[in-house]
Amino acid sequence: MKTVAVIDRFSDQDTAVILVESVQKEFVVKQAELPQEAKPNDYLDVEIIGQTLRIIGINHEETSSRKTSIQDKMAKLRAKNSGVSRRRR
Repeated sequence: MKTVAVIDRFSDQDTAVILVESVQKEFVVKQAELPQEAKPNDYLDVEIIGQTLRIIGINHEETSSRKTSIQDKMAKLRAKNSGVSRRRR
């Protein structure tokens, strides 16, 4: 099954925690299995074969889209919070 996953974090033991939202599973892989430029919060194209995760590559489009979405949400929160703090003064 091909899907997308996100690199949640790197651990001290040279491993990476990969979250696959579509199946709500967490995989731990060796950092050496990731593309060299991969970093936390990057989205990956992956294939799940049984209980194994095969990494196809970084999905730059999905990574950019998610980053933009988060930035937009943060801007809205900041705008909302700045309006609240002005009213409290």
